[in-house]
Amino acid sequence: PDLLPQKFGMRGMTWTGILVVFCLVGLFAYYRQLKYGLVVTGMRDYASWGIYISNFVFFVAISLVGSLITAVLRLSGVHWSTPLTRIAEIIAVAAITFGALIIIVDMGRPDRFYYLFMYGRLQSPIIWDVTVITTYFFISIMLLYLPLLPDMKILIANKDRVGMSKFYNFLGSFWKGTHLQFRISKKAINILCIAIVPVAFSIHTVTSWLFATAYTRVWDSTNFGAYF
Repeated sequence: PDLLPQKFGMRGMTWTGILVVFCLVGLFAYYRQLKYGLVVTGMRDYASWGIYISNFVFFVAISLVGSLITAVLRLSGVHWSTPLTRIAEIIAVAAITFGALIIIVDMGRPDRFYYLFMYGRLQSPIIWDVTVITTYFFISIMLLYLPLLPDMKILIANKDRVGMSKFYNFLGSFWKGTHLQFRISKKAINILCIAIVPVAFSIHTVTSWLFATAYTRVWDSTNFGAYF
């Protein structure tokens, strides 16, 4: 019981307030971008992506590392690594979420985002990027969710202390802890750990090809996949 999360103190509220201020500043900056266009970012022909694409590559790389740590440790059966794998997978899910959001922020017309799904062509590397990122995102979510199922019962049993009881009831109400459920869950986790490795590498490969399609010296190379 002593290990259950405690309520926020003054430090937690102060830190949360600082982060909220940063978020509000970011929202205001994005509002100006939507109103006046990408020109407010100072992007030009030789700086077409700038910090947006840099952040995208950074977050995708962080997510890739988290997923690889999770996959390797789980497949190797290292039991002491459970806290590490959970932290790594939470980071992986958070990083790929931010990476996907940055792409939307980078778009001059985010209201046309659904065009990618309605009118996308397989000849376009952007469609490959959207496909692999979406696939990778859902695999990461499942790889985070399935190992947490046994712990959902602990959270539901202590709902008076942890809060969000309805959310935990929704996620873990079907988990009974039977031998069959544990066996199916273990098999599913192993399959996800194997599947996420090539999908994670394909994200970086496709991203590198997006760079290679730009009219920038040295970038237009088929070696960019291996380079990334």
